[in-house]
Amino acid sequence: MTTRRSTSKNSQRTGPRRFGLVRRHGQENPVERERGAALVEMALVLPFLVLMAFGMVEAGMGWRNAITVTSAARQGARVSSHLGVNPQADREGLLAVEAVMGSDMDQVELVIFYEATANGDMPAGCLATSISGKCNRYTPAMIGDLGNDASWGCSGHDSAWCGDADLVASGRVDNVRTADHLGVYIQFQHEYFTGILPGTAPVIKRQTIMRIEPKVD
Repeated sequence: MTTRRSTSKNSQRTGPRRFGLVRRHGQENPVERERGAALVEMALVLPFLVLMAFGMVEAGMGWRNAITVTSAARQGARVSSHLGVNPQADREGLLAVEAVMGSDMDQVELVIFYEATANGDMPAGCLATSISGKCNRYTPAMIGDLGNDASWGCSGHDSAWCGDADLVASGRVDNVRTADHLGVYIQFQHEYFTGILPGTAPVIKRQTIMRIEPKVD
């Protein structure tokens, strides 16, 4: 009697089971194709994204410095106008500017205390030099001399337009009817933070005008 051996279906499978798509010879995998396209797109877009991010950082830093310079000009004008004809008015005003600017003070190129014209402008020529009876122009070297008492008080850097009318014929006026309007101008050299932008960073210029507080007799 002949015995027939039954063979199961599972034993008839000679190779491992494969799942998913079977890549034919010479045919590219769609997943790899999409991945390669994504890498190419990223390589094209990434430089623009980086430039945009750096641009936002630079814009933020410029905006921040502009606000700081504006605040410094206001504080300097507020302090000096309050002191009126006090011979230390400019010195105290510069100290106020320095307090607001902090570590950025070394980027301040110019500070001018001036008698504003009827139109609220700075007298012509004050950007270039101090003018008697009109303005005091302060460079970084002069500002760095704030600790030297002999250089201030209508006898040094601030002598052109001094607070004490007894020392300078055309000094500041604090009369209740004809009080001068004191202006403070600050010129600040902004510096790029990231260094990616070409050229020289812009110069920030701000000024504030306040009436000298009239004296009370």
